[in-house]
Amino acid sequence: MDDIKNNLQEIKEYTMDRLKMPIFFYYFVLLAVWNWDIILLVLKSEASIESIILKIKNDKFESGRYLYPLVIAIGGNIVFPLIMYGIDFPLSWINKGRNQKTSEVELAKAKIEHNIQQERTGSVTLDALNIQLKVLNQDKISLTKALDETSKKLDINENTLEEKNNSLTIKEDEISELKQIVLSYESSIGFYDFSEEINNFSELLQFFIKKELTEEGILTLLNKIFNENNHSTKVTIENVKGYDILLRSKIIREYIDGNITYIKLLPSGIKFMYWLGGMISDQNDGTEILRIFDKIKEANLVNAFENTAINIKKGIALKESQKGLNLFLSLGLMDFESFSDYDNTTKYFLTDIGEKILLKISLKN
Repeated sequence: MDDIKNNLQEIKEYTMDRLKMPIFFYYFVLLAVWNWDIILLVLKSEASIESIILKIKNDKFESGRYLYPLVIAIGGNIVFPLIMYGIDFPLSWINKGRNQKTSEVELAKAKIEHNIQQERTGSVTLDALNIQLKVLNQDKISLTKALDETSKKLDINENTLEEKNNSLTIKEDEISELKQIVLSYESSIGFYDFSEEINNFSELLQFFIKKELTEEGILTLLNKIFNENNHSTKVTIENVKGYDILLRSKIIREYIDGNITYIKLLPSGIKFMYWLGGMISDQNDGTEILRIFDKIKEANLVNAFENTAINIKKGIALKESQKGLNLFLSLGLMDFESFSDYDNTTKYFLTDIGEKILLKISLKN
């Protein structure tokens, strides 16, 4: 008895598993749709069972009522997966392209954020060193004046003179050391502080220049590729001078998408582009500073501007008779802050250009 129950249970489970297959589902649904009139006749007819059976047997398409749903179910079971595959294939290709573009945008954002963070850190350190440099310069000036006054008015002994000379030498050594640190910061801000990488970029740029390529031309080409989201076609760029060199130097890379060859910037190319842009910007700023400094030097007012700038930094008001005041204002080195009717003096503040000129004079000293 138990064996019979087990066999019946196995037959039941086997039958249910087979009924869950898509082809059986399609067949039973189509069978019900194809024979709707018979189902309706059985459910709603008030005739006798014999009449209903006789009516069904007299149907001319009795065999078709079972074969047609079976054929359609088999065909649907084969065709439907192919249709789903045809829909899924272009969707997967579109999603792949979208994910690739999203990754490239996130990479560019991360590079920019990292670059900005490095610039902020370097700028803060540079400002602190500049302040120390100015303080040491003021100490140097004070010690020099004290030494001159003591030499003129007093017959000091050799020990005192040697002590002051040593103190002055120490200050000058500290100033020289700070100058070197400032110069090292000025040469590394915004370039990840990787000296080896900067040297590689410099050597690569010199190689480009030997091949008669200009810095501006290289930067323009790299900016074009970057601004087009690394989707520039090879046809529009391959004839530009320097394309082959950039490709061999692993600054750019070719890739094929849909039988079309595109150009993209590699990560090293993105860093090289930002480094080159910063270097060109610094060169332009340096040219303007040098032009203004030469005008002050021609007017023999270098020391006058240094003294005036230091007084402004100390918050000291200036008189209209201050030496070189009109020239300094016309060059945009300082600007008006407030006027005092009490003693007819005016307070000024140094502009960004004035700060840079003062730093240049301090470094030369």
